[in-house]
Amino acid sequence: MLSGRFSRRRGIQLLVGCFIVFGSFTLASGIMRALKAGGSDAQVAPAEPPMIAATPVAPPPAVTVPYDPYAGAALPPRR
Repeated sequence: MLSGRFSRRRGIQLLVGCFIVFGSFTLASGIMRALKAGGSDAQVAPAEPPMIAATPVAPPPAVTVPYDPYAGAALPPRR
């Protein structure tokens, strides 16, 4: 585009397309807000999550030998 091989019209189309793609969240929320403003004014309270009883969790077992997942991974198996 900077070397003159790109038409101005195509550059403007590209720029507008980038604004649409990267601004889609803002555009969609604005449209939804505009549609909601014309509808009912009833407010809906968010539902609270249900209460779940906490269950005690046992601590993990103590590891005495350090675990190395890559030990011998590059070597062929011994026969």
